[in-house]
Amino acid sequence: MRRSFFIHWITSTSILLGVLLVSVCAQADFPSGRELAAQKKYKAAARIFIKECLENNAESCQDLGAMGTLIDDKQMTILGFTRACLLGKAESCLISGSQEIYRGHDKDGLALLRRGCADGNNDSCRQLDLLKQHH
Repeated sequence: MRRSFFIHWITSTSILLGVLLVSVCAQADFPSGRELAAQKKYKAAARIFIKECLENNAESCQDLGAMGTLIDDKQMTILGFTRACLLGKAESCLISGSQEIYRGHDKDGLALLRRGCADGNNDSCRQLDLLKQHH
């Protein structure tokens, strides 16, 4: 169910981004997502982060997750950090894995924590050890 939602989200977002990109690219010089987020222009920043995240930019996925946390958008947070994890940002694996476990999705959460640990994030390894002690 979650995977089909994610695929639907990516497809819907891709169509929306295609339309938005035409208008954004018409501008000669436009600010980065981080600049827009710093100006509290969160919707505009999110569009840039989503576009770049869909282009496999792990840093933008991580920024999307962080912005989701900032504006209390749990879906944006989980999607951003999970995709960043899958693209190699090990520190994002800790965040997304912990959130999945908190939401009751232990299998997904443990897989993300294992990936973070395997990719060198010591905090993910410690979290896995703590979970083993409690189960």
